[in-house]
Amino acid sequence: MKGDEERIREGGCEAYLSKPISVGKSSRPSAISSAPHEGASMTARVLVVDDVPGNVRLLEARLSAEYLDVSTAYSGAEALALCERAECDIVLLDVMMPDMDGFEVCRRLKSNPLTHHIPVVMVTALDQPSDRVKGLEAGADDFLTKPVTDVALVSRVRSLARLKMVTDELRMRALTSARSVSRTRNAAPSPRPGATGHILIVDDRQASYAALSRRYRPNMLSMSKPIQPRRCFMPPKAITILLSCRLA
Repeated sequence: MKGDEERIREGGCEAYLSKPISVGKSSRPSAISSAPHEGASMTARVLVVDDVPGNVRLLEARLSAEYLDVSTAYSGAEALALCERAECDIVLLDVMMPDMDGFEVCRRLKSNPLTHHIPVVMVTALDQPSDRVKGLEAGADDFLTKPVTDVALVSRVRSLARLKMVTDELRMRALTSARSVSRTRNAAPSPRPGATGHILIVDDRQASYAALSRRYRPNMLSMSKPIQPRRCFMPPKAITILLSCRLA
C-alpha cells in the first residue's frame, strides 16, 4: 500500500518484499520509488573526487537521481580546497589518483580542524585487507568497492548524511556553549596585579592604624585613614574590616 511504502522510505530502506514471498526467479525486491514526495529536499551535499571524468559523471548521475546535491573535484588539491570552504557534507574519494592519492587526501582532511568532521568514503578497486587497513589508518569512515552498486552507494551516503547532521548539531552546541563561557569570563572584572582586596580600618588611635598599615599594606588594594566609628560607612565593594574593640 502507498502508506506502507511511505513509512518504509522514511525508515531508510532501499527496497521491500511483499508477503507471501515466492522463491521463483521472478521474485525480486520492489524498489522504493525515488520520486520526490511532499517535503522532499536535498538531504546532503556530496563531493565526488576522481581523476577520471567518466567515473565522476556516473556517480554524479546516480546521486542526483536520489535528490542529493553533488559537487565534483578532479584532484586531491581541489577536493581539499572545497572541503575547507565547507561546501560538502560527505566525500566520495577515489584512491588511485596522480599527484596526491586518496589515502593522502583523507589523511590531510582528518588532520585539519576545519575538515576532520567530514565523513570520507574511499571508492577503490583495491580489495585486499591491507588496503582497507591503510584507509582506516588514514581516517576513512567507510569503503565502496568498484564497481559500485546503487544500493551500496545510496545506503552508505544516506547513513553518513544522518551521522553528519547529528555531528553538526553537537558541534554547534559546543561552540555556542564555549562562546557563552567566554562572554561570562570577559564580563568579570579583572583584579589589578598584586591586589587581594579592600581593607577598612576603624580605629581612633594613630598607633594602632600605623601598626596595621605596616602589616597589611603589601597585600592590600587601598587603605583608609583612621576614622571615628560614627563616620564609618560600608563602601559598595566587598571589604575586610579591621574594627578596634577599644574605641573611645
